[in-house]
Amino acid sequence: MNHVRAIPRYLIVGGALALLSNAILILFDHFGINYVLSCVVAFVVTLILAYGLHTHWTFGAERSLGGLLRYGGAMALNLPLSIALLFVLVSLAKLPMAVAAPAATVILTAFNYFVAATLLQSRSRR
Repeated sequence: MNHVRAIPRYLIVGGALALLSNAILILFDHFGINYVLSCVVAFVVTLILAYGLHTHWTFGAERSLGGLLRYGGAMALNLPLSIALLFVLVSLAKLPMAVAAPAATVILTAFNYFVAATLLQSRSRR
């Protein structure tokens, strides 16, 4: 795998999906919906989009149900981490969601890259 090519692509896809995820969290918060539910919705939406974009464009990997399940399982680690981070930032530190959501996103970005690269590179098309 060519990390020189993959890292910028990963950051573009991840950045776009981070914006979408943050928008979901902030919008749900605006309507008084608890951050646990908004995290679950944001996770499902971005997981499906991320798998498709990362396999096709970032890593040039084949798509498969098994690959989606492996990727989804690994990314599922982010759901409790995101909820825990939001608990600390929103409930304990009393930060507004507009600050807490991006902060949690930044904390998880590097972890997500290395997990995605490890899981998807073994099925590389190129």
